[in-house]
This record gives sequence, C-alpha cells and structure tokens, in this order.
Amino acid sequence: MKIGLFQSIDISRSGLRSERKRLHAVAENIANVKTTRTEDGTYYKPREISSEHIESDIRIADTDNSKILNIRPGHLPVGKERLEAGIYEPGGVRSEIIESDKPPVRIFDPDHPHAGPDGYVEYPDIDLPRQMGEAITAIRAYEANIGVVDAAKFMFKKALEI
Repeated sequence: MKIGLFQSIDISRSGLRSERKRLHAVAENIANVKTTRTEDGTYYKPREISSEHIESDIRIADTDNSKILNIRPGHLPVGKERLEAGIYEPGGVRSEIIESDKPPVRIFDPDHPHAGPDGYVEYPDIDLPRQMGEAITAIRAYEANIGVVDAAKFMFKKALEI
C-alpha cells in the first residue's frame, strides 16, 4: 500500500495524464481548424477535455465479514493482513476527451468543393487564441506536476540520508 509521498506522486501522475490529454485535444483542434469534412462526411467537431476530481481514500477489505472500511489518507490501518489486502485509491483527476457540441461556423463560399446547395461551407467553431491559451495552461500545469514529483523525489532522497 502506498501512503504519503507515494500518494502525492500518484496524484501528480493523474494530473500529468490529464494535461497530456488536454494538449492532445488542443493539437487536434489546431490541426483541424480549416477541416470542412471528416471521414464520415461531416464537419470536424472540436475536442474538449472533461475532467473530474477523484476523492482520495484508502479502502481496506475486511476478510472476516467482507466489509470495506474507509480510512482517511495518512492513517494506517491496524494489522499487517489488512494493510496487504488494501485497495489503493490515490485520488487526483480523471479526464477524457469529448467532442464539442458547438454548431459549425457557416461561411459563404459557393466555389468551395464542400459548399452546400446554398453556397455555405461548414467550418468547426475553433478559436485559435483560446486554443493557444489552453496549450499554455496545459504546459504550465504539466510543469507544476513535474515539480511535485521532483520535490517528492528530493524528500525521499533526504529521508534516506537520515
């Protein structure tokens, strides 16, 4: 079972995964800003990241009567058997990439090969300055999570010197 500094690394790892997904979604959006048709024949739907907080808890299975005991982080259960039977939930963030439900931007261009019968072309509603801001935010958050991992490694190293 991991408690303490290991838990901080696990939480940072979930943040690193989330920011990697955010940067991937931004890269897809920037690459497809002028895409009028995808493989299924519709306009490109911008990607967004949906994130949710995962509460950190440690659950210990009681082998005697199949109960689950919730234990707050930082508190160790009594007994080696329970410690070894633990189910570890580090907490952090869970993210997934979803398609945006924004309607397309319609631009009149009757000469475009993907223009509809009315002469309009459907482009994805992607705001490039906003996407660049999202990329910068993701990079900064990624760097912050790396800083947490580095700090935990430094603390491990100092603890071993004692």
